[in-house]
Amino acid sequence: PLPKASALAQAPWWAWLGGLFGALYIWTSIIVGPRIGAAALLALVVAGQMTGSLVLDHYALLGMPHNPISVWRIVGVGLVVAGVIVTVTAGK
Repeated sequence: PLPKASALAQAPWWAWLGGLFGALYIWTSIIVGPRIGAAALLALVVAGQMTGSLVLDHYALLGMPHNPISVWRIVGVGLVVAGVIVTVTAGK
């Protein structure tokens, strides 16, 4: 069932950002996707999510457990970013 209006009003402010960011993601995908290609678009999205997840974990934001940034986690994200570079530049 749909939540009641009173429950929606009690949601934390950041819960409403999901809709805003979701709309921004769709809009960006529609505009940027045809210009750079699907593979590059999705590679950039994954790299952004990985980078954001490091920040969320390190500072224990949004109720996430504290998981400090380590050298190996940075190496992992670096490999994802390297994959993005290869994906974006491979077609040129």
